[in-house]
Amino acid sequence: MSRHNRDVILRVLRAEGPLPRSELVERIGASPATVNRLTTSLLERGLIVSVGTATTGRGRPSMVVRFNEQAAYVAAVDIGSQVTRSALVDLTGGVTALVEEPVPDGAGPRQRLDQVRDVALGLLASARARRRAVIAVGVGVPGVVTPDGVVDWAPVLGWRQVGLARVLRTACDLPVVAENDANALAIAEHRHGAARGTAAMVALNLGNGIGAGVIAGGALYRGHTAAAGEIGYMLLGTSSLRQTYAGFGDIESRVGAEGIARRSRELGLADEVAGPLTAASVFEMARRGHPVATGLVDEICDELALALANVAAVLDPGAVVLGGGIGGSADLLIPRLEERLSGRIPHVPRLLGPSHGHGVLVGVAELAIDAVGSLDGALAEAGSLPAQD
Repeated sequence: MSRHNRDVILRVLRAEGPLPRSELVERIGASPATVNRLTTSLLERGLIVSVGTATTGRGRPSMVVRFNEQAAYVAAVDIGSQVTRSALVDLTGGVTALVEEPVPDGAGPRQRLDQVRDVALGLLASARARRRAVIAVGVGVPGVVTPDGVVDWAPVLGWRQVGLARVLRTACDLPVVAENDANALAIAEHRHGAARGTAAMVALNLGNGIGAGVIAGGALYRGHTAAAGEIGYMLLGTSSLRQTYAGFGDIESRVGAEGIARRSRELGLADEVAGPLTAASVFEMARRGHPVATGLVDEICDELALALANVAAVLDPGAVVLGGGIGGSADLLIPRLEERLSGRIPHVPRLLGPSHGHGVLVGVAELAIDAVGSLDGALAEAGSLPAQD
């Protein structure tokens, strides 16, 4: 019972911020003496911190305590098509020790898996150098991931039925959560971003592929085969029925980063940029008023608006966050999308830019913390002072 109550205290403080001990008495339904004993134990172990006193009611001033977000880390990895990002994420979403490691030229499925394993092990070494414990590993994947951490398929990585969580558990000897990257982004935006607390929201991860993380009823919705939100496979019209899509889907083959770059080259825009022609460079040209780039961006917004209209009609989200690499141009896209959606669906959701530069990392860390169960037990097992029974 003591461990359960300590865990309740930790989770309440983590979610809500500093609170007086007297308020914790009401939250966990224990006596003041019990709360004082439990918080004293957590203070001694460095899991919470005293931040002063507060006067509540007629009693004496009560100590105010807050969760120590740096008591431990989650090792978080975001697997991209060209870059693998990793960081140590503290227990309230703060990112440190960020590393971006390019994918080696010609790396195949096995090499990508080895790189992810080595990156995770590097994070553990970084945490040891900081004299901090790691309680879990979280990994964001650009593909469909089953609840037990098997990557069902990820076209950009060439993965099918890859037991990612099992590989990393063996290598790191820690609990591991593997999750679709758009789902992780949705968790980060729902818990820490501009869509915080919105019961129904969608986060789009706009990169080479296009995925949507769906929050319904305040919880992540994965669907029957964990493939909910794969909106890149939405069809743009009846002509799409005469084609098959083995890798990227219909919409993402056109408005994903590679699709935009291909269409730009076909329009002759490659001759007008100094470096490689990318989706970001096309959006920047449109910002400067380049007529061909502006026309292409308008076409992209037409196609994205079709997808968003269908998403809104089915899910009725209160907010849609435009994240991922293309989400860096949300300021250019949002007004155009709002114009196209207005008057065409019953309710136009709030369209928002991303709140986090590293939302996938924050989201997988959140999911990993959820998965460990008892924070008190996980922190004790990971190397904090021994928890009391």
